[in-house]
Amino acid sequence: MRVALYQPDIAGNVGAVMRTCACLGVPLDLIEPMGFQWDDKRVARAAMDYIDHVSVTRHADWDAFQAQARGRLVLLTTRGATPLHDFSFERDDVLLFG
Repeated sequence: MRVALYQPDIAGNVGAVMRTCACLGVPLDLIEPMGFQWDDKRVARAAMDYIDHVSVTRHADWDAFQAQARGRLVLLTTRGATPLHDFSFERDDVLLFG
């Protein structure tokens, strides 16, 4: 399983997702452009000491991400028809937020 963020705007949120991915052992894909510079100190501050424990792959754009994406793309939204607890995740799912 992987987590992907589509054109994230807030450095602190990316850092928090990095921390979550590190704790769960899940790789993170960042689909650019992002609304901040990658070296923004807010990313490191939010990721805290977990930043070295997560595999992050940056993609120049959607096409670059799609070219390497494997597995099922699961779109997560607050407006979905299927409640999270009723959904069956698979091992190679890519959870896309954005």
